[in-house]
Amino acid sequence: MRVLIKTGVHAVTIYRKLGLLTFVLVALIQQSLESASIIIDDFEGEVADWECRDSTQLDRANLCAIWLVSPGCPQSKGRKAALITFFSAKDSWASVSKSVDGRKLVGAEGISFWFRGDGSNTSVTLSLTVKGRAGEKIRFDFKLPLGFLRWQWIAIPFNEFHSPLGNLTLAGVENITAIEFRMDGTWDSAFVLVDDIQTYGGHELKPTIVEQKKGVEPSPTGAKLVNIFVEPEVVIGKVRARVGTNIDRAALRLIGNIQAIERVRQLQLGMSRIRTTDALMWSEERQGKELNHQLITQLINLARELRTHPMIAAIPMTQQHFENSEFALQVTDIVKRYSSEVVTIEIGYCHASALSTSTQRVVELIARVSDTAVKVRPKCAIGGVGLLAPWHELVTSFLRLPRPFDFFSVHFFGTHNASTTTEALMDAAVKGVAADLPNQVSLNLLSALVRQRWGNTTGLYITEANLNSIRTDGGRARDERISLPEGMAWWMAFLHTLSTSVDEVLQFKLCGDGWGLIDDDLQPTPAYWAVWMFNIFSPRGASICKLTVDGSGISCIAVRTATSLNVLFANLDSTLKQVEVRVSNRFAPQITMVRLRRVMPTGKSVSQPTYEVFSPETRITTLLPGYGIGVLQFVTARR
Repeated sequence: MRVLIKTGVHAVTIYRKLGLLTFVLVALIQQSLESASIIIDDFEGEVADWECRDSTQLDRANLCAIWLVSPGCPQSKGRKAALITFFSAKDSWASVSKSVDGRKLVGAEGISFWFRGDGSNTSVTLSLTVKGRAGEKIRFDFKLPLGFLRWQWIAIPFNEFHSPLGNLTLAGVENITAIEFRMDGTWDSAFVLVDDIQTYGGHELKPTIVEQKKGVEPSPTGAKLVNIFVEPEVVIGKVRARVGTNIDRAALRLIGNIQAIERVRQLQLGMSRIRTTDALMWSEERQGKELNHQLITQLINLARELRTHPMIAAIPMTQQHFENSEFALQVTDIVKRYSSEVVTIEIGYCHASALSTSTQRVVELIARVSDTAVKVRPKCAIGGVGLLAPWHELVTSFLRLPRPFDFFSVHFFGTHNASTTTEALMDAAVKGVAADLPNQVSLNLLSALVRQRWGNTTGLYITEANLNSIRTDGGRARDERISLPEGMAWWMAFLHTLSTSVDEVLQFKLCGDGWGLIDDDLQPTPAYWAVWMFNIFSPRGASICKLTVDGSGISCIAVRTATSLNVLFANLDSTLKQVEVRVSNRFAPQITMVRLRRVMPTGKSVSQPTYEVFSPETRITTLLPGYGIGVLQFVTARR
């Protein structure tokens, strides 16, 4: 048997010998299959034609589900992929299937697709259902291991699908009626990602030479041309994300400074998070640290003055504090004291020491604390666990358990070292991953997993976020790009990526120390303007519209509100861009005027937002300097 598996670096050919699978690395092969292929599903539309069934025989499958996630496979031409999840079960079966007309597949040699597993030691069965001579259904199976954490291109000849009656023959291909991903027996929760399922023709897989496409020629201005085409009539999602921040003692400098307070209010931030570890004081009576409730009250009042919603993050000081009853009592006391001002409590991991506590134990402890807090105030939203990063192993361990929270929280930093290039940072931000962490779950995939496992009402919060996590011994940011135009562009790309998947994004520190949206002098930093542009021009609940980008180095989204179509874009490198934005002609009669705002780098700082007005047109061209950001508003009459 021969099955070709191709990654972005190697191709892997699987040979079956003596009942064993042996993986042999061979050179990368670029296939040319499009001319002979039939698309079974590229997952760019909906998944309504995929049916989920299981052994519970209920109206709705409980053991499996299929969702669309974005981005899809990086090597795919499309934007989406399918996430198929199987929930843990015993002595059961579960199936996600789609009807197929085998007559259209005649002449093909097999099927190919992009595939990514969850890293577990289990496997999923890929099945082709064939109609027998007497009308009976015969299932031909092929086992797919889930140990792949990276996207793999897989091509399987039809004659490698097996049933108790033998292997599928090419003559039987015309009788195929369905394709199916299936699990049988007893299994732990597992998931797979699939993209671009199609046939390949009846020929040997041969290497081909692929000519590299030349980049777009520079425009006469010397700028790189980027074309953005927007289809306002095609809605592909809704804005979920709202940017908030973390406040500590440094933010108290805002009190009494009316101008600085108003500056922050203009951001229309969502939440202000207050960490208990930032509100500790020495107690002579206890000969140890305890919460400074006076400081917490000051910060809650400041959050209200900033017109944000205060959240308290209860974080244990030590592992012993986490595991004994003292921490549960502390959280209960917080809920009692602040129940009239705070309705959101995050119960945090014990940082480094928690890594020595099993996931099961952590969840048990947090569930106990959560139950205690909810009894005090039933309407209080309790979440956790503030994972330091969305590591694959920790995320999947938590998500295999029954829902313990109202929201699941993680921290996210673009990188965690001083050597990551700006190019790598921007590329990772577009993908929704950190540039330097192995075995991580992308934010969009994490969102889909959380809602598949725990339901659509479960929130996903990023409770600490910034470009880089490294800091000095005194706590100041070590990466100066955080407070430079590069940081502004990174934030825009990052927010574009997670706009439809994350509910709350809390910037690491509002004021000072090289982290803030406001600097040590209480003036806006470049990142301030990225948060301002996103919160103002992509409000929660607005529609995300389809757009197509021809060119590189730009991140953008199109947001439809009741009064305008807002196209937000960011220049992700240092080269000047000529950005041409076009909207479909069908939208033209609705446009009453066009407004453009740009925030442009001026050395290590940035300009105030420009304000330019155009006549109602469907095509606008503008220049955007390196790491600049902008929003183009096609204003319409109120819908």
